[in-house]
Amino acid sequence: MYALKKVKIPRTKRTKLIIKDLTNLEGFLMPTRSKKFTIEDMIVENLILTNKKLVYPIVSKKVNKLYKRLLLILTELLTTDDDSGQTYAEALNQIERFRLQIKNKYRYYLNQKELQTMSNQLKLIQIEAKKRLFEIEDTYNIINTSGKSR
Repeated sequence: MYALKKVKIPRTKRTKLIIKDLTNLEGFLMPTRSKKFTIEDMIVENLILTNKKLVYPIVSKKVNKLYKRLLLILTELLTTDDDSGQTYAEALNQIERFRLQIKNKYRYYLNQKELQTMSNQLKLIQIEAKKRLFEIEDTYNIINTSGKSR
């Protein structure tokens, strides 16, 4: 990836084009539907934001949307009546998937306070799901062992 910049040469009417290599640039890659941006009639394929103040509102909005969607899925999974316990296992998998996604992609750009509140709420839901899953497994084991004794 390269950056092109026109620079005016002092005391002349000429300009020169400076090319910078940006292959090792760390930052947030802006997602698009068409994978291209148009800025001043130039097509830009990759737009990387390096300033945390610019990235924070975008990432915060995206993570909050993902978090709300996750909460809806979890409440639906935990309120269903399932005797096998698969919904509770699925809820635990969804929580872990969300945590890994936030840890790998967005942790650097979010506030510690936001991460902590999401983590605390997810821990409570995770504890409840584990408790219900354990109860179902325990009752399943009791049913299987009670019929085989003499």
